[in-house]
Amino acid sequence: MGIYKGRMKLIARIIKPLLGISVLLVLLILATGWGALKLSLPKLDGSVQVEDLNHDVKIYRDDNGVPDIQSSDRASAFYALGFLHSQERFFQMDLLRRSASGELSELIGKSGLKIDRQRRLWLLRQQAKRQLDKLPPTQRELMSSYTSGVNAGLEGLQSRPFEYWILRTEPQKWKTEDSLLVIAAMYFDLQGHQAGREYMRGWIKENSNPEQTQFLFPTASDWDKPLSGYTPVPPSVPETAPEWWAQSEQGSHATASGMDEGMKGSNGWLIQRDGKAYLANDMHLGLSLPGIWYKAKLEYGEQNEQRQLTGVTLPGVPFMVSGYNGHVAWGLTNSYVDTFDWIKLPSSQNSFKEHNETLFVNHGKPEELTVRESEWGPAVYTPLGDMAMRWAIQLPDSLNLNFLDLDKALSVYDVVATANHSGIPAQNILVADSQGNIAWTLAGLLPDRTLKGIQDSFPIDTEQNIGWNSTPLAQEKYPAQINPVSGMIVSANNRMLFEQEGQYLGDGGADMGVRATAITSKLEQLTDVSSDTLYQVQLDNTAMLAQSWKVWLMRSLEHTKTHSELDIEHLQTLLEEWDGKADKDSVAYALLSTWRKNVYEKLFSGIDEQLSQQWPGAIYRRANPRWDATVQALMFNNKWVPGSYENWHLFTLDTLKRSWQEIGNGSMVWGDINKSHYGHPLANALPVVGNWLKVPSSPLSGDNNVIHVNLARFGASESFAISPSEGENALLSLPAGQSGHPLSHWWLNGFEDWVEGKAQLLQPGLKTHELILMAR
Repeated sequence: MGIYKGRMKLIARIIKPLLGISVLLVLLILATGWGALKLSLPKLDGSVQVEDLNHDVKIYRDDNGVPDIQSSDRASAFYALGFLHSQERFFQMDLLRRSASGELSELIGKSGLKIDRQRRLWLLRQQAKRQLDKLPPTQRELMSSYTSGVNAGLEGLQSRPFEYWILRTEPQKWKTEDSLLVIAAMYFDLQGHQAGREYMRGWIKENSNPEQTQFLFPTASDWDKPLSGYTPVPPSVPETAPEWWAQSEQGSHATASGMDEGMKGSNGWLIQRDGKAYLANDMHLGLSLPGIWYKAKLEYGEQNEQRQLTGVTLPGVPFMVSGYNGHVAWGLTNSYVDTFDWIKLPSSQNSFKEHNETLFVNHGKPEELTVRESEWGPAVYTPLGDMAMRWAIQLPDSLNLNFLDLDKALSVYDVVATANHSGIPAQNILVADSQGNIAWTLAGLLPDRTLKGIQDSFPIDTEQNIGWNSTPLAQEKYPAQINPVSGMIVSANNRMLFEQEGQYLGDGGADMGVRATAITSKLEQLTDVSSDTLYQVQLDNTAMLAQSWKVWLMRSLEHTKTHSELDIEHLQTLLEEWDGKADKDSVAYALLSTWRKNVYEKLFSGIDEQLSQQWPGAIYRRANPRWDATVQALMFNNKWVPGSYENWHLFTLDTLKRSWQEIGNGSMVWGDINKSHYGHPLANALPVVGNWLKVPSSPLSGDNNVIHVNLARFGASESFAISPSEGENALLSLPAGQSGHPLSHWWLNGFEDWVEGKAQLLQPGLKTHELILMAR
């Protein structure tokens, strides 16, 4: 025993100093890491001498970190914007350029290979270089100035951004064509779903009869609110279902909160009242830290005039995405016109141009990828056969900076003329000016189809000869609406046009129109119009779609009173007393949303699982965004009853039981399900520390099919409301702060206001910091 004690004392004498050394080493590592993190914060005050700057630039920041850039010329102003983007958001910019070019794994490792294998097929870095050479000299000059600013900002940091320490790599300099790749990344984000959507439609067409296919893919519903044209009559319900119908599997793409989170959206509307024009816009995107947009104001001289721009910019791109120039305000919503085709290749096709691309992997082995190019675009093998992909991003000048010219627009007419051939993904652009005019048109390049009036959103055979002309749609053929008699224009990702114009532009997965209907109803009731009242409309949680499902549920509960173990009367009372809103405190909405999710899963999870493995994003709710109306038609007509159920009422009862259990037999409210849950892209890769890179988990009102689109990881990436004649009262709300640095005061400083529905003034506040960029 004495020997044992002696040995333990000896071990203790040896271990004690070692433990002390280990603790010191850990503290030293933490201190070093903290120091490096502090050194990577951007410079806020003083002056910096930089290369390649035309004239000195003053940068003022307010309490929220919003910069006011003041310069004597435009090129220097955008140099400064590049400097700020780089110092605050370089990693975000890096992810965007690499995700478009298929070079993501070179930065983040093998986890990026899945995206790289899909996107390298398009060879967009080569395309961006070619299109850069074709840009007008003024755009190339500004791109070069912005690029110099980005690299000066990166070099001006005393330590590389923290993400590169985590990934054990160095940030690579910005190249001029990289800004075009950032625009290309938005093509993927906003239009990339069309490949999966069309693939699903092609599979169902081959595995259903024509009547079933027509019913499963309606071109309209009662919810649609087009600007022009009449919606077609909904198709009748066929007597029999296809064989694959309602073959559910375990697991689904549906989640309790935000079943449609992957859908890209946005609301935008214009209204004329008392001689003034008003614009409201909230762009719905996936939420992360930092937020996608960087708020800024630029003031500079150009052609002997003083110009200004205030609004949101996209780090990596030198123009204002949505904003105000003192005369005109503009906002965007995703247009969902059809810009993609799958081309079925004949078995005799042997004219592919093949070459290998190398996918480099950070701290891993590179991977070779064979790229096959056809005359239509990248050729790939799928279970539906060899097919080629043809997409609007391949059009000449699909990536350009024409949006820059919005700084000199004096009226909506100037914006319409500039927007049509801007090199961005096809978007609805909504415009209001200080003279009281409002306008809508499409921004971005569109394909010019060779067969007019025909638009097929299914894979097509080469012999159909539904081709595209080599140049984009001519500007005079773009649709537009200026100062309509109604004094109102609403866009919520719904189909804006039907009949001839609508057929020509096609449907790339437009929303069913519930949000457009809700917005129209609210605006028609609005008596006091101002930036504030329009912003409040953006926060409206009225759930019209859920109300339509409530009608069926109430009928079904009445039919199943004698078949149920549930307290039917309690559920009926719960639904009857519901206020019709997607409120965070609502039990009824929690039940309705969860039940709708379970209905979808029961009917479509099988086909979704099968098809999404064949091609990413091939899921039915994208192939038919009007699926709610389709299923309701089946229920009310008692057709295609799934499985062994006698009728849809018993199906409803079964899914309702499961849903009631999921919400704790009524103990949960919508805010228990729908909580904010987004963070930095690297947050989940870091144990414990990663929690500091996420937003607090806060209960949220709103949902995907209400005006207030507000979900765990998807929602209003900005909310903007303005009358251009009263620009000083314009409002803007963002779901995160200005900075991409977790130690910055401006990392999360906008989050609480965003959760509570509070907006700030669009214009920057009082100047609290001053930084001067000095030309050498």
